[in-house]
Amino acid sequence: MAINDTTTTLGDLNSLDRDNFEHMKEKYGNVYKFSNADAAGMCMAKFIDKIVRKSGVKIRPGMDAKRIDRMLASKNVRIEHRVYGEEEELYRSGVFIYDNKEISGFVSNPFYQVSDIDLLPAFYVLVIAKGVTIANIQ
Repeated sequence: MAINDTTTTLGDLNSLDRDNFEHMKEKYGNVYKFSNADAAGMCMAKFIDKIVRKSGVKIRPGMDAKRIDRMLASKNVRIEHRVYGEEEELYRSGVFIYDNKEISGFVSNPFYQVSDIDLLPAFYVLVIAKGVTIANIQ
Protein backbone atom coordinates (compact mmCIF):
# COMPACT_ATOMS: atom_id res chain seq x y z
CA MET A 1 0.00 0.00 0.00
CA ALA A 2 1.42 3.33 -1.05
CA ILE A 3 0.30 6.52 0.65
CA ASN A 4 -0.56 8.18 -2.65
CA ASP A 5 -2.28 5.07 -4.06
CA THR A 6 -5.88 5.62 -5.19
CA THR A 7 -7.03 2.62 -3.14
CA THR A 8 -5.52 3.87 0.12
CA THR A 9 -8.18 4.59 2.73
CA LEU A 10 -8.17 6.86 5.78
CA GLY A 11 -8.07 3.70 7.88
CA ASP A 12 -4.86 2.65 6.10
CA LEU A 13 -3.29 6.04 6.78
CA ASN A 14 -4.37 5.85 10.44
CA SER A 15 -2.79 2.41 10.75
CA LEU A 16 0.49 3.63 9.21
CA ASP A 17 0.50 6.67 11.48
CA ARG A 18 0.00 4.54 14.59
CA ASP A 19 2.71 2.08 13.51
CA ASN A 20 5.18 4.92 12.94
CA PHE A 21 4.30 6.45 16.32
CA GLU A 22 4.88 3.16 18.17
CA HIS A 23 8.15 2.54 16.34
CA MET A 24 9.44 6.04 17.18
CA LYS A 25 8.24 5.69 20.81
CA GLU A 26 10.17 2.46 21.30
CA LYS A 27 13.32 3.82 19.69
CA TYR A 28 13.46 7.43 20.91
CA GLY A 29 10.75 7.84 23.57
CA ASN A 30 11.46 9.23 27.03
CA VAL A 31 8.98 10.00 29.79
CA TYR A 32 9.75 12.89 32.13
CA LYS A 33 8.16 13.38 35.55
CA PHE A 34 7.27 16.74 37.11
CA SER A 35 5.80 17.68 40.46
CA ASN A 36 3.27 20.15 39.02
CA ALA A 37 1.42 20.87 35.79
CA ASP A 38 3.11 24.26 35.28
CA ALA A 39 6.61 22.74 35.25
CA ALA A 40 5.42 20.01 32.85
CA GLY A 41 3.89 22.61 30.54
CA MET A 42 7.04 24.76 30.52
CA CYS A 43 9.18 21.76 29.73
CA MET A 44 6.75 20.74 26.97
CA ALA A 45 7.26 24.16 25.34
CA LYS A 46 11.06 23.85 25.57
CA PHE A 47 10.99 20.41 23.96
CA ILE A 48 8.79 21.65 21.10
CA ASP A 49 11.16 24.57 20.53
CA LYS A 50 14.20 22.27 20.48
CA ILE A 51 12.63 19.85 17.98
CA VAL A 52 11.50 22.69 15.70
CA ARG A 53 15.00 24.24 15.87
CA LYS A 54 16.51 20.90 14.79
CA SER A 55 14.32 21.23 11.69
CA GLY A 56 15.83 24.66 10.95
CA VAL A 57 13.07 26.92 12.30
CA LYS A 58 14.06 29.38 15.02
CA ILE A 59 11.03 31.02 16.60
CA ARG A 60 11.83 33.95 18.84
CA PRO A 61 9.53 35.34 21.54
CA GLY A 62 7.18 37.99 20.23
CA MET A 63 7.34 36.88 16.58
CA ASP A 64 4.27 37.55 14.46
CA ALA A 65 2.14 34.47 13.70
CA LYS A 66 2.22 35.14 9.94
CA ARG A 67 6.01 35.25 9.98
CA ILE A 68 6.15 31.99 11.92
CA ASP A 69 3.79 30.35 9.41
CA ARG A 70 5.98 31.55 6.51
CA MET A 71 9.13 30.21 8.21
CA LEU A 72 7.50 26.83 8.83
CA ALA A 73 6.28 26.63 5.22
CA SER A 74 9.67 27.63 3.79
CA LYS A 75 11.39 24.84 5.75
CA ASN A 76 8.56 22.37 5.00
CA VAL A 77 7.86 21.92 8.74
CA ARG A 78 4.35 21.29 10.01
CA ILE A 79 3.18 21.36 13.62
CA GLU A 80 -0.06 19.61 14.60
CA HIS A 81 -1.71 19.52 17.98
CA ARG A 82 -3.91 16.44 18.28
CA VAL A 83 -6.24 15.62 21.14
CA TYR A 84 -7.59 12.09 21.40
CA GLY A 85 -10.53 10.89 23.44
CA GLU A 86 -10.50 9.01 26.71
CA GLU A 87 -10.42 5.65 24.91
CA GLU A 88 -6.81 6.35 23.85
CA GLU A 89 -3.73 6.14 26.03
CA LEU A 90 -3.11 9.34 27.99
CA TYR A 91 0.21 10.04 26.30
CA ARG A 92 -1.21 10.03 22.75
CA SER A 93 -2.54 13.60 22.83
CA GLY A 94 0.07 16.21 22.09
CA VAL A 95 2.10 18.04 19.49
CA PHE A 96 3.35 16.23 16.39
CA ILE A 97 6.16 17.89 14.44
CA TYR A 98 6.75 16.90 10.83
CA ASP A 99 9.82 17.76 8.77
CA ASN A 100 9.43 17.11 5.02
CA LYS A 101 6.31 14.99 5.71
CA GLU A 102 8.25 12.73 8.11
CA ILE A 103 7.59 12.78 11.83
CA SER A 104 10.58 14.42 13.48
CA GLY A 105 9.21 14.63 16.98
CA PHE A 106 6.29 14.34 19.36
CA VAL A 107 5.68 15.97 22.74
CA SER A 108 2.68 14.80 24.71
CA ASN A 109 0.38 17.07 26.62
CA PRO A 110 1.20 16.85 30.34
CA PHE A 111 -0.76 13.95 31.76
CA TYR A 112 -1.55 12.81 35.27
CA GLN A 113 -1.34 9.11 35.89
CA VAL A 114 -3.91 7.91 38.42
CA SER A 115 -2.71 5.17 40.72
CA ASP A 116 -4.04 3.36 43.77
CA ILE A 117 -1.64 5.25 46.02
CA ASP A 118 -1.54 8.98 45.29
CA LEU A 119 0.78 10.43 47.91
CA LEU A 120 2.37 13.12 45.77
CA PRO A 121 0.95 14.37 42.50
CA ALA A 122 3.09 13.70 39.45
CA PHE A 123 2.67 14.96 35.93
CA TYR A 124 4.37 13.30 32.97
CA VAL A 125 5.42 14.35 29.48
CA LEU A 126 6.33 11.82 26.79
CA VAL A 127 8.94 13.11 24.33
CA ILE A 128 9.80 11.27 21.14
CA ALA A 129 12.68 12.80 19.21
CA LYS A 130 16.10 11.62 18.14
CA GLY A 131 18.83 13.33 20.14
CA VAL A 132 16.52 15.52 22.24
CA THR A 133 16.66 14.93 25.98
CA ILE A 134 15.99 17.01 29.04
CA ALA A 135 19.75 17.45 29.49
CA ASN A 136 20.12 19.37 26.22
CA ILE A 137 17.09 21.65 26.48
CA GLN A 138 18.05 23.51 29.65
